[in-house]
Amino acid sequence: MSSVPEVTCRPRSRRFPWFLVGLGAVGLVLASARAAGAGGIPDACVLAGCVLASLGVAGAYGLVIRVHADASRLSYRTLLHRRSARWDDVADVRVRVQYARHGEIHRVHVVMRGGRTWRLPLPVSSSAEERTDFDATVEALRALHQRYGTPESDHLAVLSKGTAGRGPGLPVLLCAVFLAGAALAAWFVPVVAAEKLAWTSAVPCAGQEAGRDEDCLTTLSAVVARTEVAQGRGQSSVYFDGGRPVDRVSVSKEGAGGFRAGDRVRLTVWRHGVREIAGGHHV
Repeated sequence: MSSVPEVTCRPRSRRFPWFLVGLGAVGLVLASARAAGAGGIPDACVLAGCVLASLGVAGAYGLVIRVHADASRLSYRTLLHRRSARWDDVADVRVRVQYARHGEIHRVHVVMRGGRTWRLPLPVSSSAEERTDFDATVEALRALHQRYGTPESDHLAVLSKGTAGRGPGLPVLLCAVFLAGAALAAWFVPVVAAEKLAWTSAVPCAGQEAGRDEDCLTTLSAVVARTEVAQGRGQSSVYFDGGRPVDRVSVSKEGAGGFRAGDRVRLTVWRHGVREIAGGHHV
């Protein structure tokens, strides 16, 4: 009998997962630095950092995922699971066809002696171009099984929709993502509510507190030098004459559109930041 090679499956491209991991690292640093600099108060930068960090998790999944088969056993690993079985414990290697809007998705299912079923994370075929490599990998896995195990069937079983159970990997991953989102919301909502309450209840600074700019309100005068209205969803800005008391303040598109160069405005400063710009006809 001819030699049967080992089979190892990984994602075709590793550049994109590494790119996502890089984005995740940048997002984690951004969120941590911004939260620390703002005294733990979350803002758009913190949320953007959290989104990038979640992309990094997806990239890490693509880097870790691997299926390997040799003369002794079949194994796979993902970010959440590691499984391994000797060929004697494997009853059959099958293909399951799932139907999606863009076509058919072919995946490999491994049936164990006790009746449990594994769904291997790789290989996967979702197009005619991928089918050749997919079929070759399936044949190599079955050849290893036939040589080093005892298959229950001598032909390839192809299962259609509804004839085999779904593995737990995807539901567990989705559950972890939802739990992470719930934890982020549980942390974010009370902090924002507390900040809003502190802002609405703040009073003007008096005496020696004036100008210290902590939990009381400091009022400063300024002259608008120019406004910059961003395109799309970007942040707009209001610039002040002479860079006093600050060079610029980021505002919404509507906020920037209400001011003109030369307008005299009143700035309300709270917790080391300009929280309100009030002019004669616009706040």
